Amino acid sequence: MQELKAINELRQISTTKAFTQGLKESAKGTYQSGKQIVRDPVGAAKRVPQGASKFFAKVKGFFNDDEDDTSQKSSSGDTLKGILGVDKAKRQLAARLGVDVYSRNQALQDELNRVASAAAGGGLAFDIGTLPIGGAVGIGLTVVGIQQTVDSLINDSSPNSLRNWNEQNLIKLGADQDLVFQFINHPWYTLRQITVITASLATTKVNPDLFLESANRALTPADGRYFEQVAELLAAYSQKIAPLQSLRLQDGLLCATDNKGMLIVPISLDYVVRIGHSYFPR
Repeated sequence: MQELKAINELRQISTTKAFTQGLKESAKGTYQSGKQIVRDPVGAAKRVPQGASKFFAKVKGFFNDDEDDTSQKSSSGDTLKGILGVDKAKRQLAARLGVDVYSRNQALQDELNRVASAAAGGGLAFDIGTLPIGGAVGIGLTVVGIQQTVDSLINDSSPNSLRNWNEQNLIKLGADQDLVFQFINHPWYTLRQITVITASLATTKVNPDLFLESANRALTPADGRYFEQVAELLAAYSQKIAPLQSLRLQDGLLCATDNKGMLIVPISLDYVVRIGHSYFPR
């Protein structure tokens, strides 16, 4: 429902000639800025927001010396969009509308790409701040206090950097590298969901292998959401009730024990309702 609302809001933003001109200006500005990075990387770094410098090493091969090569300009503009504002605008749009910027919803991705491309080029006469606030992408995150961490990572990191962050933090918890690789490359988790789960598991401070083994068995996007919510519940318990000691399987269900030996059974309510309606009809 949140994504449908966001798509509707984005489609209200004009696609007139002025919008099209904004796209052209964005591509032109991207190419020129990229050339400047190659010629004067130190000077260019001072004019780019902190955090973007990590991408500079990847830029040089995307440009040639022929400034009149329009096909090269187009290709360069596409390649550098993550460095020069388009991806940032896209993440800002998604955050404002309360949707996952890495969502698999192709209609949502098309609208985010369309509006972000024009906004980054300065050809769109609107302020992202005027869009209605869609709320938190994950309500549970506001409970466990890691919303700011996840939002900051999503907003400031490229996909590759985000994957590296997740991998490093899971391994720090003692996770098996093969399990981590399977999890990070799993088809039913978006990159945001992976980050939410990693941040939540980091909050629990327990070895995540059993969680990853279970999560890697997800067969549908609904399974992915379930394990995301389980991770949030475990993090919330460890912060607000008692520290966790370990994870365990109880009758095939992923559970945990706290430092007092109490068995903790994290159940997502909406998942329970669906299962209940399937097996125990009124």
